[in-house]
Amino acid sequence: MVKIDLHTHSTRSDGLDTPSELVTNATKAGINVLALTDHDTVSGWDEARSKAIELGLGFIPGIEVTSVSDIERFGRTIRISVHLLAYLPDPNHEALAVVLGDTVATREARARAIVEKLATEMPITWEMVLDHLDKGATIGRPAIADTLVTMKKVSDRS
Repeated sequence: MVKIDLHTHSTRSDGLDTPSELVTNATKAGINVLALTDHDTVSGWDEARSKAIELGLGFIPGIEVTSVSDIERFGRTIRISVHLLAYLPDPNHEALAVVLGDTVATREARARAIVEKLATEMPITWEMVLDHLDKGATIGRPAIADTLVTMKKVSDRS
């Protein structure tokens, strides 16, 4: 039986393992084919692909694209976040680059607002949060949570 995992995240978004570690752990778990689908970034593909080739694991480049939509609910408009999984996307496609750029900007603005609010209660800075990100990673609440763990304000990132 072939075991396939089509939805994984590395430290390039909100996962705990680097792309290489993710591939290694998948191989150890008996996975035969793995898709790396980090949130709004393709920056882990090369590392994951190289490790997958080395270990003989099938690799599918993917991405989890964040989209926002306004919907009417109970007589009012609410904004919802929808996550779309895409497999084998062209990372150089102009429209995808625009969407990812907008999404990354929105993620950063939201994260900055969270850090600013937290900073009124504790000595947290934007730079401290950025120190918890891998190169090419998308910013999100996990990086803020990891910073709070380091500061001993919370016990884990959950």
